[in-house]
Amino acid sequence: MADVTNPRNSSNNGTATPATTGSVSAVAGNLLVVIIAVQGTNPTIATPTGGGTWTQIQKTQGASVSFAMYYQANGAGGATNPSSVLGGTVAGWIAEIFEFTATGSNCGLQGSNQGAQSTAQLPNIFAGQGAMNPELLFCYAVARLTATQTIQNSGLAPTNLGLVVGGSPPTWTTSQLPQAGVQGLSLDFFWGTNLAQNNGAYPIGQGLLSSGVASVQIAAWFNALLSNPAVGSPIGGNAGQFSPLFYQGMVGG
Repeated sequence: MADVTNPRNSSNNGTATPATTGSVSAVAGNLLVVIIAVQGTNPTIATPTGGGTWTQIQKTQGASVSFAMYYQANGAGGATNPSSVLGGTVAGWIAEIFEFTATGSNCGLQGSNQGAQSTAQLPNIFAGQGAMNPELLFCYAVARLTATQTIQNSGLAPTNLGLVVGGSPPTWTTSQLPQAGVQGLSLDFFWGTNLAQNNGAYPIGQGLLSSGVASVQIAAWFNALLSNPAVGSPIGGNAGQFSPLFYQGMVGG
């Protein structure tokens, strides 16, 4: 099966509610991911509406920066422009939508994590996840206040996916639709897959800011193949199951 691709993205920004991502002409069956960053005083983010049902992955609502990630698996396709009602005192927002292919009707969220901080050094958002299933799509996003700050560590790009044996490990993409100092915010979104790789360690997502400002990191990982078994599900004829780093039990039958 073909590897995951990211054929269409859209970004929008403003100061008035609602926040909208801008429209993409999505293909039916693809995965859509939406991220919304807001800055102001106790800003809030509502689950998006429009273009189908959106499921929250993670959300942090802070005193000065709020950030949320949502997804829609196996979407109906067509023009899609979700919008989110914002609350609190909103001084600026950025909203983006990303479309991914080759995820199939069995695509689902396998896990996620988030972290909020006001330090310059951003910790590894994937730390402590243990052993990873094969055939996953990873997304990693960072929203932060900007003012006059500059981003270090090659634009906050994470290091290569630390995935095991056999060939070159996949790497994160460059930031998709990067935003620097827009509406008082900066925003980066990276993705990568370990399709056709073995089990192994989770990737690394971290970076360094020029100063300690309010920031939020969100990471998520999804099934990347129609046939990818969920953790603990039977495979073959009997109850084999994933037990890091191997599947154990009878297969076939």
